[in-house]
This record gives sequence, structure tokens and C-alpha cells, in this order.
Amino acid sequence: DDETLASEIEKEMEANKARLHEALGFDSEDGGGSSSNKLLPESFVDLLVKLTLTRFSVSLVDDVGGGQAPVAGAVFHSFRAILSRQPTPKYLNFMADLLSFELEGSRGAGASLDWPAPKLVSVLDCSDSRSVVHVQFELNPIHNKEADFALTMRSKSVQATYDVTTCQNLVDFFASQSQAAAAAALADDMSRAASRQLRQLGKTSTAGVLNILEKHKVLSLDVDLEPSFLLVPYLGTFSPESALVIFKTGSLNIVTNNSKSSLKRQQVSSITDVLEAPYDRFKCRLDHVQLFYLADGSDWKGVVFNPQEPGSVFKPIQLTVDVEKCLISNDPNFPMIIVSGELPELVLNLSDDVLIKIMALLKTMKFPKSGDSRAFTAVEDFEEQEEFFDAFGDVSEYFDPHPSKEAENKFIADSRANQVTLVRVSYLIGRVGLFMTELPSVKKPDSCPISVQLVAANLRIAFEKKDHEMAVGLALESVSVVHNQHTKAEKKSLELLKSVRSSPEDNLVKVDILIAERKSPLFHSVYDNTENTVKVFFQSVEVHLHLEALLSVLNFVDNLQAGLSTDSDPDQQQLLDTSTGTADLDYGEKLDHFSKKFAEEQRRKKSKFVQVLFEASVKEVAVKISSQTVVHDIAVVQMQEMQLGVVVVPADTITVSASMVNLSVEDPFHETKYHNILKVEGSEVFQLRLVLYALATNGAGYLDMGASDASLTVRTGKPRVVFINRWCSHVLHFLHNFQDELRQMKAASESAARGAASLAHTIHERAFRVHLQLDMAGPTIVVPQSSSSDDVLLAHLGYLRVHNSFSKVDLPDAGQSAIIDSLDLNLTDVNCVRAILDDNGNPKSTCHLLEPAVMTISLVRNLSPKLYPEKSGLEMVGNIQHLVASIGQADVQFVFGILLGNLGEDSKNAKISSASSSTPSNSRPHSRSASRRSSVSHAKGPIIVGGEEATGGTPRQTTVNVSFNVGRVSAQLFTDRIQLDEGAKTHEAALSLGKFELAALSASLKMFSDDSMSFEAKLGNVILDDTRKGSQGGIARMIERKSSTSITRKGDSEASMVSLVYSKDKSSEDADVRLVDMYVCICPDFFLSVLEFFLNNRPAQLGQSPREEGPAATAGPLVTIHEDAELDQTETEETPCTPKLVRLEMVNPEIVLVSDTHNPRSPCLTLTWEMKAKAGVRDAEDWTVNASVGRIRVFCCPFDAALRHNNTKLVPVLVPSVDIE
Repeated sequence: DDETLASEIEKEMEANKARLHEALGFDSEDGGGSSSNKLLPESFVDLLVKLTLTRFSVSLVDDVGGGQAPVAGAVFHSFRAILSRQPTPKYLNFMADLLSFELEGSRGAGASLDWPAPKLVSVLDCSDSRSVVHVQFELNPIHNKEADFALTMRSKSVQATYDVTTCQNLVDFFASQSQAAAAAALADDMSRAASRQLRQLGKTSTAGVLNILEKHKVLSLDVDLEPSFLLVPYLGTFSPESALVIFKTGSLNIVTNNSKSSLKRQQVSSITDVLEAPYDRFKCRLDHVQLFYLADGSDWKGVVFNPQEPGSVFKPIQLTVDVEKCLISNDPNFPMIIVSGELPELVLNLSDDVLIKIMALLKTMKFPKSGDSRAFTAVEDFEEQEEFFDAFGDVSEYFDPHPSKEAENKFIADSRANQVTLVRVSYLIGRVGLFMTELPSVKKPDSCPISVQLVAANLRIAFEKKDHEMAVGLALESVSVVHNQHTKAEKKSLELLKSVRSSPEDNLVKVDILIAERKSPLFHSVYDNTENTVKVFFQSVEVHLHLEALLSVLNFVDNLQAGLSTDSDPDQQQLLDTSTGTADLDYGEKLDHFSKKFAEEQRRKKSKFVQVLFEASVKEVAVKISSQTVVHDIAVVQMQEMQLGVVVVPADTITVSASMVNLSVEDPFHETKYHNILKVEGSEVFQLRLVLYALATNGAGYLDMGASDASLTVRTGKPRVVFINRWCSHVLHFLHNFQDELRQMKAASESAARGAASLAHTIHERAFRVHLQLDMAGPTIVVPQSSSSDDVLLAHLGYLRVHNSFSKVDLPDAGQSAIIDSLDLNLTDVNCVRAILDDNGNPKSTCHLLEPAVMTISLVRNLSPKLYPEKSGLEMVGNIQHLVASIGQADVQFVFGILLGNLGEDSKNAKISSASSSTPSNSRPHSRSASRRSSVSHAKGPIIVGGEEATGGTPRQTTVNVSFNVGRVSAQLFTDRIQLDEGAKTHEAALSLGKFELAALSASLKMFSDDSMSFEAKLGNVILDDTRKGSQGGIARMIERKSSTSITRKGDSEASMVSLVYSKDKSSEDADVRLVDMYVCICPDFFLSVLEFFLNNRPAQLGQSPREEGPAATAGPLVTIHEDAELDQTETEETPCTPKLVRLEMVNPEIVLVSDTHNPRSPCLTLTWEMKAKAGVRDAEDWTVNASVGRIRVFCCPFDAALRHNNTKLVPVLVPSVDIE
């Protein structure tokens, strides 16, 4: 057949070609070059050239200004070069040697010409005869038949010293060359971009790869450079006594891993061999890289060359790097450059003293300033790009407009695979260690030093650059932080942080970053219009917050910061002080600038794209809290399945989403029944979604009531919280030791609030619109009698739902419309019960103390207070229909049990030692607190939101208007003793003792733009009834508001029983209290019964539960948190006393004393009077009180109201009536 015939012809041609080559003396292995003369010996040299330079110097001189200022100079000694050729093997050899050289710098300003110039680079050891630099290049090397070229380099150790004067002069000298360099770089980028556009469409065939391999010339590279030293002196100028930071570069070795035999056609037999063959491979190794710090550099060579000297900042570094360069250009199957390597370990060992000295030396360094040069920048013209793509017209007819998901995924995978990989990097760092040690100070020579160890294992770094994308990957296998306390007897170690791996393949942290080019034609299809994609994943980590260890670490950090800030640069401090003043810039101008910028972007862009897509997830974080003063762990906190996402679409939206699946707080104390202090019921702890819309309410969007600047949606699970005073005391004691950090957080939050208020003040004409949708479950608070009791108090805080809407009010005079934000808040199912829990923690039997209640709040916000000053900036109306409480004797006994059991609980196995009440030995001094507080500036003056401060002719405006109404609050006492066993229990109406009720409660608050305010509270009626059995036909009403019969005043019948009016402005404070028609019936039998109801239900012994028997628990002291005395003194300021005036008026009160409540006609003693009082305070030493009591009457009469108000039945006791002034 044809194939057999072609094979036979090819074999015959190969045989004839071999005989022809042999007859002509042609060597096929040399690529078909000219024939060599085989009659000559191989050692014959037909060309030999030698060059010797005894001394060669180069100087840079700056002639600016007409002078001749030397910049730098180099002197080379004994340079030799040899070029030889041997024709028989076609061998060419070039060899060059440099015995020594020196590089001198510039003299300082004002230095004499006789003064020696500083040496920047010099040979470290000139005692031996070896060359400082040796270079040899060979063509067709004789001793290496596997290579076509050979390059060998050797070097000795050199010393380089940093000199700030020379570096500045060099920067100035070469400043004029920067534009040419930038232009060359830009031209190179353009040429590479053009070459990428001309890539071939087809893939390189296997035969083509083999042909390239056979024609490729192999290079043998052997580089061996001895370590060199870089000296960084104090102030940038070297002297033998100055402090030095010395960097040892280590020895560098580079060799090739290529040979001719590996590229032969017969060695490439499979597709794997084809993919691995076309590469030049180089192996680099760097050994013994070190960093030293020396306070005295006079004998620095003796330190760095002494292997026993522990002066290195980090352990000697050894790293390897493998570089592979592809022989085939622009082929998707072959990455052009592949870099891989490994750093076994990177260990830094630092003490606080050495770190402070190194940072102090670096802070004194002066670096050269860049010259005045213009940089070339590439400007992306999006409009031209859009016009280019729009020229193709509608291309939808060429593609399927609705492809399947499988076809879409295949298209994306193929498109990414067909790109040419320019660079692929993979690197492994086996171990990263940071060991920080605190040495004993001069002030505390006997203190126990500490050390902190941070160790990270197996850090993998991956990087890949393709035609249209760049990908970065990071993976960290594990990390741990260990705290060591060094004493004379032992070293105590405590692991503060460690990673938890469920399988050997798991990584603690994994980060994937993908950056796509927006200019790419694949941006819309393959990359889904997403420019930057960042995905972060955390596995599981355990954190141990040990009180004494954390305090020692914070002390170490404080001392380190104090040491670093002692020699601060005044110029740098002035720069910082100047930069902090930028906070007072005009936010209105900034907002206008950014608004115009976003509007321009929105007009310029025709299609939206995602600029940032960030996704982060954390599988689990466990935090353990402990202290030496507590014999067990204080708390264990677990957070699981946390998610965070951010999507940024320029000139459109910013979307933030967050969620958490599980959150729990546990009490590890073994004697408690309530280990779960906090537990969230439901499928998730919370789910949050925040969307920010760019310029959504500008222009026509201002009148669109469906538009908003942001939308917030929050949904939460139902948390269950257990209150154990012993546990809370331990946690508060733990947090008390971190008051400085809490103050800093408070100061930062106050500063942020002031900034937000100032920003809101500048843009309040068109305030920020936020659409809210909150669906939150209130917590269930469990208060047991003790940590070992099943009797609990369950307080359900209900369910909260919040939503809002926007409306507009047309203002014809202003020619605009004001925007009103209406928000509705509903809190339902708020109740409180007494219960017994089963073994699973669920209520087994219950009895209601507070019946379910509902609260509604309507909030109206004026978003345009300047345009619509008639409307308050904030109006709130709250309403509660009723609050009904039922209390029995067992309930009172239970509450006393909580007060004496849970609140006084202090188990001997879980108590705070007496030392805990004092300052711990590791706690931080108060001087640091004072210094931090002194550095925080507290802004004075009012914070005004939504309006301007009234001045001069500015009219006063209402900024806040709040009113709250409660229909009825009642509490009823029962003499029954309900024992909880199974099911729901209710009180018996026949065993009722009394009922107390407050009716028609209302309160209102108004705040004005001039910092004045007014408050008004009213109470319609107070009712107290005797509901004991047998009191129905007798005297049952003990307290109420009576109708004015004997004394009639205008408006009294319509007034509330109790009213309070309070007003305040810059000059005075006034308060009016008015009590109208108060009726009180004093029945000793009823009030003694109520008193006995509370007193007789106390537990028999202190701290013993009423349902428990046995000895009472010992009540221990509660932990008391005291603020620093110096803080109170610092923050206490003398303020001038504002004049105050208080007025009290009692209208027609009546007190009736009766002995027999069963007979409504029993005799009684009645007291009535009227009273007016006024108290004024001008300052701390000037105050007056004026009071008048008139129409005091005391009389006897039958209790019946009709008879009591009949003057004929009255028997005066006090005659006549008395007036007291």
C-alpha cells in the first residue's frame, strides 16, 4: 500500500544520506555547519587573543553649575581576558578575570578634597590570589558534550556600605535619564502587546515540537557567587564606632539541568514527554542569608564570621528556586516561564531590646529623594473600545442566545485553557517562625521574662499570569501562638492560638484571587463582567484568652511601643499633626466632587461590570477564656459557618452580605446545670444584607419614593441567654483588665459619631435614605434560682419587626418637595413566666407572671429640615395597650430565692481569690492609661443632626418630638402557693389579695435646635383595690382619683391625677409637679396583709432555695468593678450651676383612715388640705424654698362617700381650718 511504499522510500533516503555525509566529512550532529578539519589535533589552537589591564578607573562627575563635583568612582585592578579558538572541534573559549575593584562615593558637604571619599563597595578579603570575578564562556565545550554553550561564573565576597550622600547624588545625576527609560519600557510593552495580537490560532503539533527540540542549542550554566555583605550605618554615614545593620546575601549557586540526549527524538515517546521536553531548566540555590545588628561596628567581621555568635536576627535562610523557560512561543499548552521552589524555614528570633534598636536606627536613616521626572502612563480610552466593539453590530444572530449550563461551562473552561500562560509560579515555605523575647529591664531586673512564639506551617504561594487574567493562590496549613513565662525554676508554656484540621489535606486558610482584564474580548462571557474576584476560606481555629498571658503580652507591646516612640522624628511628628487636621475639610465639597465624578462615570459607561467580588467563609472559631484566679475555665465561645460577601459595581451598587449559622457560649464549671449560657435557636444566628446605591436619589430619583440610597435587611434567630451571677462576675473581672482598649474603642466610636453628625449636617437638605426590613427575634432570658436549680424565671422579649416607607410633601413656596421617612416598629409577645425545666432545658411546667404584651412605635423622620422647618426632624409615637402582672406567694418566694441564691452564689470551686480584687501583677500601670487619655481630644459642644444651631436671628426649630402612651399597667397579688409540676398553672381568683393599676400613662419629649428641651408626663389614675374574699360588699377601693365635689376649680375635673412638666434652656431649668384629687384610704388590716405577703415569703435561710433542703450555700461577695480614680479626676470638670426652679401643687387631696373595711358605714377619720410649694436654686450656695399649706381640715364621719361629703354628718376634729405659710 501507499504507507508501506513511503516507509521504504524514507529508509532508503536515510541510508543514502548517511553515506553521502560520511564521504564529504559532514557531521550531522553539529546542525549542518561547515566541516571541521579532522587532520588537525583537537588541542590545536588557531586563534589566541589576550588582553591585560593593570588598572582601569571610571568616574562620574556632575558639571551642573560650572563646577566639577565628583559623584562616584570605580577602580578595577588586574583585569585579564583571553579569547581562543580550536578549529577541530569548533571550540571557542572566552575567559575574563578581575583581581579586585573598589567603588568610592561622594564626600559630604563642606568636606575638603584631601579628605578620603567613602568606600561603597570593596573586596572583603584580598589575602588570596583568587579573582574577585571570574567569567568563562565556551562554544561547543570540549569537557561537556551534552551542551552547545557553557557559561561559568565565580565571585568572591564583597562588602557594600550604604552612604546617603552618594545615593542622593546618583539619583540627581541619572534623573535626566528616567524619561528615556520610561519610554523604552513603554515601547517594550507595546511590542509585547503587538506580538500577542499576532499569535497563531492553531496549536503546535507534536512533530513541530520535536523539530524545535532537535534544533535547540543547549546552554550549560554554572554560577557560584560567594556571600556578600550590605552595611547600613547609623544616620546613613559609616564610621567604625557607629551602630550597624548588616545583611548577608548568602552564597548563590545557579546550574542548568539540560542535555542534548534528553532532547533526542527517540527520548520523547509519549504526550507527557512532549509537554515536559521543550524547556530550558535552571536550578538556583541561596544559602546562609542572615541579618545582624551591632551596637558597635568596629569588629563586625569577627561577629558575622563567628558561627558561635548569636547575633543573627533570623536563622540562616536556605532557599531553592527552579526556573523553566519554554522553547516554544505563544502556545497554550506550554507555559512560557515556570518558577517553583521551596524555603524550608524562615525563623526570626528577636528580643524587644534588639528590635527597638533596629527600628531606632532605621528611623534615623535618610533616603534619597526622587528627582523631577515625568512618567509615561497608558490611558485607557473606554469610549474608543466601545466604538470598536459596536462596529461589529448585533452579533446575537451568530450565537445561541440561551445556551445550556453545560455548554456555558464548557465554553468558559475552553476559553481559559486556550490562553497562553506567560508566567506560572509555585512556591512552598515549610515553616515560618517569629520568636519575640522580652528581656529583664534595668528597672525590673528580677522580673520573669516572657517570650511569644508564632509558628506557621506549609505556606503555599501560587501565581499565574495569562493573556487576559492573573490568578493568585495562597494556602496556609496551620498556625500556632505559644506564650512562655520564664522563671528561675521552669518555663511555663501556654498555647494561645492553634488550628484544628479534620483531615491531613485541610488548610487553615485558603485565598484565591482572580483578576481579569476589562479590555479582553472574553470579559463579558468568560469572566461574567467581573474584574476582581477574591475568595477566602478559613477552616477551624481555637483561641485561648488567658488573662495573665494577655496582660503580659500587652505589657510587652506597650514597652515596645514606648521604646520605639522615644526618639521620634520631629519632622515626621509635624507631618502627622498636619495630616490629622484634614478632618475639618468641607464634606459638602467632597460630596459634590464625588457626585460629579460618579455621574460622569455613569454617563461614560454603557455597560455595568463587577469591579470587586469578595467572598469569605469561616468554618469554626472557638475561644476559651481563663485566668489563674479561677480554678476552671471561665467561658468557651464557639462560632460556626460564618459568611461574608462584598460585590462592588462602579457607579451602581455596593452589596454586603453576612451570615452566621451557629453561636454558643458555654460555662465549663462542672457543678452547674446551665452549661449553655448563650444558644441561638433556629437555622441561623443572623443574616444581613446591605445594598448601597450610587446616586439613586439624585436628579429625577429624588421624587421617586421607591428609590433609596441604601437598603438593609436583617433576620435573626432566637437567642436563649442564661444569667448566672457567678459566671458574669468572672467575665466582668476579666474585661475590667482591658479598660484602656475599651476606652480607645469608645473614643473611636464617639469620634466616628461626631464625623457622621458633621457629615449629616452638611448634606441634611437631601439626607441619606435607607430602606429597612428587620425581622428579629428577641432573646429569651433564663434566670435560675441558682446554678444547680431547675426553678427559673423565663423572660421572653418577643419578636421585633421594622419596616419603613418614604413619602413627599409638596412645598409650593420653595418650589421643591420635602421627603418624609415613616418607620413602623412592632414588638409582640413580650411575656415573663416562672417555670421548671426538664433535663433537656425545656419548660416542663409554667406560671405566667407577665401576660403577653404588644408595643408599637411609629417614627417619622424629616429628611429635608431646611426646606420643611415646620416639621420636626424626628417624631416618634409609642403605644402599649396593657401590661398585666400576676404575682403569687410562691412567685415572691422565688424572686427572693434569686436574690439570695443566684446573685449571692460563690461556690468554693469557682470563686475569685482575694488577689483578684487588687491589681494583678501583670496588669498594666495607670500611667499608660493617663497618657493614652491625654492623647485623645474630646470635642466639646452640641452634636446637631438634621438642623443648625440657632444663633441670632435663626428661628428655633423642633428637632425631636417623642410621645409615648401606655393604656393600663396592672399588678394583682394572690395568696395561693402554686407548685409547678406538669403543664401550665393559673392563679385562683378567689385567693386574690389586692390589685394595683396605673391608667392612662403618657409622656412627651421635645428637643429644639437651640439645645432647649421640654418634657411632660401625665398619669390619669392610680387604683388600688382590696380583692380579698369578703371585701366585695365592704370598702375595697384604697387609692384612686376622686371627682371634685367639695372643691371645684376650672379644669380640675379634666386634669390628670399626676402631671409633671419639665423645661430646660441655656439660662434656666423649670419643673412643675401637680397632684389633683388624690384619694387614699388607709386600712391597717389590708396594708399589714400586703406587708406580710412580702415579708413572710422570704427563704428561711440565707441563700437556700425554697424548693431545696439542706444547709444553705455560703453567700460570697460579688465582684465590684471600680473605675480608675484618676479617670474620674481627669474627666470631672467644674461646670457653672444653671438656675433651677421646682414647683409643687397638691389640689384637693383626701386621706381616709378606717378600721373596719367590711362595713361601708363604719366611722372614719378624714384629712384634706391644699398645698403649694416652690424651690429655687441659683448656685450651689444660694437656694430658697417657699411653701404654703391651706384649708387643712380633719373630721370624723361615716365612711360612705355620700355621707362623708354631707356637711351635716361631719364631726370636726380640728376647728377651725388651719393655714400654714
